[in-house]
Amino acid sequence: MKRRGFTGKFAGKFSKDSLGGIALLTALLMPVLLGFAGLGVEIGIWYFERRAMQGTADTAAFSAATAYAEGMNWKSEGLAVAAQGGFAQGTNGVQVAFNVPPQAGNYKGDTQAVEAVITKPVSPFLSRFVGVTSGPTILARAVAKFDATNSACMLALSPNASGAISASGSVTVNMKNCGVAANSTSPSAFSMNGTPSFTAASLTVCGGQSLTGKPSLSVPSGSDHTNAPPTNNPYSGLTVPSSAQQCTYDSQTHTYSSPGGFGQGCASSPGGGICVIKSDIKVTGNTNVTFDPGTYILDGASINATSGSISGSGATFVLTDTSNKGKTGSVSIGGNVSVNLTAPSSGPLPGFLFFQDPKAASGGTDSFLGTSGSTLNGALYFPSQQVKFGGNSASGSTGCTQIVAQTIQLVGNASITNSGCGKLGLAQIGPTLLVE
Repeated sequence: MKRRGFTGKFAGKFSKDSLGGIALLTALLMPVLLGFAGLGVEIGIWYFERRAMQGTADTAAFSAATAYAEGMNWKSEGLAVAAQGGFAQGTNGVQVAFNVPPQAGNYKGDTQAVEAVITKPVSPFLSRFVGVTSGPTILARAVAKFDATNSACMLALSPNASGAISASGSVTVNMKNCGVAANSTSPSAFSMNGTPSFTAASLTVCGGQSLTGKPSLSVPSGSDHTNAPPTNNPYSGLTVPSSAQQCTYDSQTHTYSSPGGFGQGCASSPGGGICVIKSDIKVTGNTNVTFDPGTYILDGASINATSGSISGSGATFVLTDTSNKGKTGSVSIGGNVSVNLTAPSSGPLPGFLFFQDPKAASGGTDSFLGTSGSTLNGALYFPSQQVKFGGNSASGSTGCTQIVAQTIQLVGNASITNSGCGKLGLAQIGPTLLVE
C-alpha cells in the first residue's frame, strides 16, 4: 500500500474543509456585497424622490404660471407650492428657481411661459462601502404657460352641473374672438337645446356636450375641447372692498319712475368714491337713471329694473351682506330695459361692473337681459349663483364683456367680445397648460 505524503494529506483535508473557505471568502467580500446592494437600494430611493420632486415641479410651475397670467406674485406662489410639496427653498440643500422666460427647452425665450427648476443634493449611506463618497444632485424641471389662444369671455365654475353653460330656444350668440369654458365634469356640461346658434373662438369643458334638437355650434377646428383640465378663475382671490370712507343711503327704497341721477356727492372724489346702499334700487316707467362714477356697495340690497334705461360710466356695483345673515342682494334687469354701462379702469375693482360676494348663498339667479342695443362693458362676477344673460351688443375693439358665474344660461341674442378687457384692467380667462 502506497503512503501519501504531507502535501497530499494537507490537500485532502483542505478539500474536505470547503465550508470554512467559503465562509472566509464571504466575510472578505461582505463589505463589497453590502456596498453594491446599498447602491441599488439608494438608486431606487433617489429615483422615487426624483419622481416626487418632478410632481412638485409640475404643480409649482402650473401655479406660478397661473399667478403670472393674473398679474400676481408668481414667484411667491410657486415657492409656496414647492414648500407644500416637501421641497422648501434652502431646506436640506434644496434650491427652487422660477424663470420667465424659460432658460432651456422648447419654450426658451417665451415671455408667457414659466419655468420651475428644483435641485437637491443627496448623500450615500450603504454605497460608501464601494467607494461612493458623494451622491448625485437630483434635478426636476417643468414649464407651464397660459393658453391665450383659448381666452374666454364666459366661465361657469360649477364642478358638476348639467348645463353649466346652456343655450336654448332660438337664441343667437356670437363670440367670434373669444371662447367659452365650463369646469363641470357632467357629460352635458355644455348644453344646447332647440334651434340656438352659437359661434365661439373656442369651447373648453371638463365634461362633455349635449346637443339636442337642431342647434348650430360653430367652433374652429382644434379649439373644441371636452374632458379638458379646469379653467382657472383669475378672480378667486378678490374680496369685497373696504368701505371705510363712505356715504350711506339707508332710509328707504330708491324707486325711479322719472329721469334721475344716482350717487351725486357720494362718489364725487377723483376716480369715484365708495357708497354703501342698504335699500333696494328700483327702476320703472319710461325713465333714464344715470349712475355717477364710483363703487356702490349694496349691503343686503338689490337692483331691480323692469323698464326705462340705466346708464353710467365708471361705476361698479358690489353685492354683499355685512350682517352675514344670508341676505346678499341680486340683480334683475328685464328685457325692456336699455342698459349702457361701462366699468372703471381704476379703483377698488377695475374692470368690474358687478361683483357679488363669493360668500353669497348658492342657488340664486341674476338676470341681465336688456334690449337689443344694450351694452355691458366690464365683468359680471357671480361665483356662487346663476347668471341669465341676453341682449348684449358688442362694441368692437373697445368692447369687453366677461361673465364668471356658477352657471350661465343664455336666454337672448348676444354679441360678446373681450377685445377691450385689457384696457379695463381685467385678467384673461383661460386654461394654464403644462407644456414641458
